[in-house]
Amino acid sequence: MEAVFRAMLIVVVAAAAAATVYKTVPGISFLLSAAAALLALFLCVGLLGPLADFFRDAIALSDLSGVYTGPLLKCMTISILTVIGEGLCKDAGQAAAALYAALPLLRTFLTMIGACL
Repeated sequence: MEAVFRAMLIVVVAAAAAATVYKTVPGISFLLSAAAALLALFLCVGLLGPLADFFRDAIALSDLSGVYTGPLLKCMTISILTVIGEGLCKDAGQAAAALYAALPLLRTFLTMIGACL
């Protein structure tokens, strides 16, 4: 839990700093926010172990082959990353880029569906 509190502190300080420089240099504000988010992710990456164990156990209990679970987990991961990227684009004022960020998800999903058929 100590890593979570450190990550929260870093994100709050970076958000305050980004808010102060947003009017003068919006690009630096975005980079500062993205760097704080990545640092918080690296601090909390050790907490993802139980989540990975949960998914391994759920796959083992479902008796589904990797043909079905692999694409499902890939699609879930890509959709989560797409939602995060879309939020970052919208926060930076780039709504058109947010729509463009969703295209890789659709392409990958259609490719995986085609491979399963």
